[in-house]
Parts: sequence; structure tokens; C-alpha cells
Amino acid sequence: MSINRYAKRRDETERPIVDGLRQLGYQVRQQDVPDLAVRHPSWPDGKVMLIEVDGITKNRKRGLAQLGFIRAWRIPVVKTLDAAVAALGGKIS
Repeated sequence: MSINRYAKRRDETERPIVDGLRQLGYQVRQQDVPDLAVRHPSWPDGKVMLIEVDGITKNRKRGLAQLGFIRAWRIPVVKTLDAAVAALGGKIS
């Protein structure tokens, strides 16, 4: 097993989405693929939703394995907090 010696560069759009979800009461864990694992205390035990944050530019693209995983698992790809909340089945009041 190799050790990643460098911190993963996060998408610029990810921080506002993470902060916004946390303010709305969601528990958010940042990870590599997909970017976020999210749950809400009101959900049943064990329910976690995965979200990919789209901050990819022409200089940084997703790899084929990452694209395949996102498509196969039907993971929502979001660019905004509103889109993230909608993907989680909620709405911002």
C-alpha cells in the first residue's frame, strides 16, 4: 500500500458547499473519491449519501476510474450548495 505524501488538492467550490451543509445540520466527511460522504442525524442509521463536487477545470480532469465509479454508482455531481442540498433530497428555506 502506498502512502500519499501530498495533501489532495480540494476543488475551490468544495469549501463553501461543505460549510453550508454543516450549517444546515448535515455531517460531512471529505474524502478522495467521491469528494463527500454526507449524512443527516434525522436519517436512519447507516444511511450515507455520496456527492462529487464539480470544480474540475481544463487543467485538472477526472481519471477514467473515477468517472467510471461516479457513473456506475450514480453519484450526483454538484457545483453549488443548492444543488448539493437538492441531491440530498432537501431544500434550503
